[in-house]
Amino acid sequence: MSHLKQLVLVAFLSMFLFSPISYADQSYQAEIMAGYEKEDTDSSTYKAIGLLTEIYFSPVNTENKPLTQAAFLDKKSSVVVGYISAKTDLQNSSVDSIDLGGPLIALNYITETGAFILGAGYSNLDGDTNPDVLTIESRIIGFTIGKYINDSTTVKASYTNGDTEYRSTTTSQIFTVDTDYYELTYNTVQNLGATNYYSFGIGFELIKKDSSDFVKENNNELKVSGSHYFSRMTSLGLAALFNSGDDISDEGQALAVSLTHFIAPQIAIEIGLSKFNADNNTEDADSISFDVIARI
Repeated sequence: MSHLKQLVLVAFLSMFLFSPISYADQSYQAEIMAGYEKEDTDSSTYKAIGLLTEIYFSPVNTENKPLTQAAFLDKKSSVVVGYISAKTDLQNSSVDSIDLGGPLIALNYITETGAFILGAGYSNLDGDTNPDVLTIESRIIGFTIGKYINDSTTVKASYTNGDTEYRSTTTSQIFTVDTDYYELTYNTVQNLGATNYYSFGIGFELIKKDSSDFVKENNNELKVSGSHYFSRMTSLGLAALFNSGDDISDEGQALAVSLTHFIAPQIAIEIGLSKFNADNNTEDADSISFDVIARI
């Protein structure tokens, strides 16, 4: 799958920040995450690390809720800052590796009346290659609007634009790729008993790509995900993605599984595995991710 798309997802679905105040086990106001991801194909190895921080405008109450969904169920607004660094090692290519990194910031605001959701995010990623033949600059900006249709269910619409420029260091040649993402999503968290819960999400995304060599491509993605919370502390998640359209390099199906466990109410680890099966004789991909989360 596209590495730029992975960075977009990390930039606008992850959220964290700093607070000097410490709270009891049943509430928190800040979250810090350190994450690592590795993806392997036949011709490349992609590695990314991120440090992300989120602050909530008021304390999140975790009592009688699955810990990973407490902020969602409590309808808490937040602001996010972070930094992402990624490297792709290539085989059988004139370029040995590509490095890319930069800061991100995002806002998730939920109104007190009507529980409307307003979101915005921005990231600027700079990169280069080894040998030094290209410089890369990628600007990502996104907006979200949505609503809680009840206390545990949301519908959202979002728009994200990724504008990437590739500039030759040896000639005056410049190549640009402009990508628009339009997405509709539905998410819900439901109680199965005293301590058991489940979550379900479905989303449809239209991807429109336009490049300076006059190539225009449209893709459609359907995403389905769900998690079972065995307790407030532990959950197992499954997800599937189906991509079809004009962009051959991204067409295919992905399956993912993740396990999240809170060692204590303030500390969690998450491990994820995914496999992308490509269509049209392009490369399959296997990935693994590991995140550590601390709350204060």
